[in-house]
Amino acid sequence: MVDFCSGSGGPVPTIERLVNAHRASNRKPPVTFQLSDLYPDIDSWIEASSHSANLSFLPQPVNATSPPIAAVSAGSAAFADSTAAAQGFDNDARVFRLFCLAFHHFDDAMARQVLTSSFQTANGFAILELQDRRPLTLTLMAFEAVLVWLTTLFWFWHSPVQLFFTYIVPVLPCIMLYDGLVSSLRTRTFDEFVDLVELAMVDADDDPDHVDAAPEVIAWEADGKSYRLDGWSFEECRAVHTWPCGYCNFIVARKVA
Repeated sequence: MVDFCSGSGGPVPTIERLVNAHRASNRKPPVTFQLSDLYPDIDSWIEASSHSANLSFLPQPVNATSPPIAAVSAGSAAFADSTAAAQGFDNDARVFRLFCLAFHHFDDAMARQVLTSSFQTANGFAILELQDRRPLTLTLMAFEAVLVWLTTLFWFWHSPVQLFFTYIVPVLPCIMLYDGLVSSLRTRTFDEFVDLVELAMVDADDDPDHVDAAPEVIAWEADGKSYRLDGWSFEECRAVHTWPCGYCNFIVARKVA
């Protein structure tokens, strides 16, 4: 599992702990997780990785559109053409890429490049977002400013600057409100994601005619939908994180052929 755009760690240390605890309970070997970012936060990652032997990080800057060989599946063409493969480096690992609260930061052109890279160098990926463009979600984002105002006194009572810019000149609540609303408005729907997938598939395939003209709908359910396209499956799901209208939206893509 390679997480891109990790920032200071995000939810990945918790995800690693939960995933490997579940695998241990089923007598399965642990899965390794790696943090990465274009601007590595080494100090935070050292602290996070010190709590688990299965969590590490890539110290060099990592661009999600062109990942280093350490973040590439061994079966991919990129690995076969690499120096590691030429030297007989034996690595059977399959890479699954994570984008936790990050994919909405990419504009369409960059998102298309990220997807193309994922199709070429990974066996799967997941996009996790805590927001979407639904009206109730936008309403929930508006309450972030209120939440900052209510909790700052308890969390940052020792910081005069934090208190000043929350209660006297309310810059911080306004920033939280703006950030939440913009993040929601930039989050793509599943149909918009599929449109990008179709374009990225053409970019990733040496034979554009090989790509299906349109995605095949293989399932439609109340809590999500699935598509299969050119050897990959894509599934959208939602789960409540803040009742009644806060949902985690995630898309899971897997190479199936």
